[in-house]
Amino acid sequence: NRDAQESRGLGDVYKRQMADTKANIMITVSSIVFSVTLSNMDSEILKWPLTFLGVFSMIALIFAIIVILPKTGYPKTHDGDIDRKSPFYNSLFFGHFAHLPIEEYKEDYAEKLMNDDRIYDALAGDIYGQGKVLALSKYKYLKWSYMSFLWGMTGAIIVFVFQGPVGDYVLDGDPDLFVSITKNSENESQQLFFDNDGGYFTNRTKSSGITHQGED
Repeated sequence: NRDAQESRGLGDVYKRQMADTKANIMITVSSIVFSVTLSNMDSEILKWPLTFLGVFSMIALIFAIIVILPKTGYPKTHDGDIDRKSPFYNSLFFGHFAHLPIEEYKEDYAEKLMNDDRIYDALAGDIYGQGKVLALSKYKYLKWSYMSFLWGMTGAIIVFVFQGPVGDYVLDGDPDLFVSITKNSENESQQLFFDNDGGYFTNRTKSSGITHQGED
């Protein structure tokens, strides 16, 4: 009945707003994470995990922006005019009727309100169009945005954890050396040395962002 169709239409509008809200949240989070990764790229230990996280945060940001981009396309004829006979033409959608003269729009709108069957048909077409945009565009890219961010977080953690056990902090194939000496609770020394091949090591403690106290 009419009430059911109106409720379904309002539900689609709510889902569209919810998708845009989630996309805006992801845009904010991805932007912040990407900014943080750029500001900490000078850390030798965190360089590769942050690179992984930053790349996927940017991908998530792009997908989230695609979600909120307005869709104003309309079916066209070979001459470039709006195709009123197209099954995708919806006179209730602003992106379509904006290309019609106002008198023609009024006539078309009045014709659809002549009887209940035409009203139901117009509402059904509008609900179908909104649902198609939600399913095939907004929620698809929203899912990809969240999945990209999740892959970035997971990958960054895996890379960071992998660096520790194998002792290769810069992932260059050579084992590095992390030294931690504790003489007492107030005298502790932590230093990081990178393997330069041939058994030579370079002290990269300060450039890695490691703070060490006490005697070296």
